[in-house]
Amino acid sequence: MISFTPGAEADLQAVFDYIAADDLAAAGRVVARILQAIQMLENFPQIGRPGRVAGTRELHIVELHYFAVYRAIGAADLEVVAIVHDRRRFPPWQ
Repeated sequence: MISFTPGAEADLQAVFDYIAADDLAAAGRVVARILQAIQMLENFPQIGRPGRVAGTRELHIVELHYFAVYRAIGAADLEVVAIVHDRRRFPPWQ
């Protein structure tokens, strides 16, 4: 099962809001593509590269400038902790 932290949910909403200011339909497509990519993690949890933060992995969203930061929280569960634009500093303290 894949869950989202409140921070990751806020990130996803921020992506939608930013794009929707110019194009509502495009915002929906981008968020749908991000969620589609994250769903692949259910079958392929190791598909992402090792993360910059210990204990995490990062899934680059193909064709978009975003990546999802996630971690295992059990034998079969994953938690998305952030959705990050490639140009954004991550982790923020670096």
